[in-house]
Amino acid sequence: MKLINRLPGLPAERALKILSGRWKAVLLHTLLEGPQRTCDLQNRIAGISQKVLIEQLRAFEEHGMLVRQDCAVHEQGVEYLLTPLGQSMRPILEALIDWRAHHAHEVGEGHRLFPCEAVVGARTAKEGSSAPASFEAVDDVEEPAAGQVDVSRRRRRDAKQQAGPGVVG
Repeated sequence: MKLINRLPGLPAERALKILSGRWKAVLLHTLLEGPQRTCDLQNRIAGISQKVLIEQLRAFEEHGMLVRQDCAVHEQGVEYLLTPLGQSMRPILEALIDWRAHHAHEVGEGHRLFPCEAVVGARTAKEGSSAPASFEAVDDVEEPAAGQVDVSRRRRRDAKQQAGPGVVG
């Protein structure tokens, strides 16, 4: 069954429907760093199951947000990369990250915020570069020290349990 047939007609609701879902915003945040293999995405996003990862990748693919292609490095692997349409979500995701900080401070929950890196681990040297500078922690959230970009699995697990599924920094 095609997902596009089920999208609302109102523009804002359509956009929110594409972005809503378990781990979708975290997945989009991670894919903005560049092409990635399924196993790398699953290793980087603490707590995401393979089933949910594949479902969300397929949904993004059906919505024209990403493409699946043969991996240049691994003969039998595939990797996912954002299309120009998917890349166009960068400013929207950044605005949502900024708004969540504003909202949390307005309702007195600024102390509960943490950066995306609390759920998403750093790319390894073989995978590519680290996260874009535009995804920085808000003022009251400590950023990792230089050279300490990757967060331990324990810290990511604890952050995931505290925040619940699909929460983006």
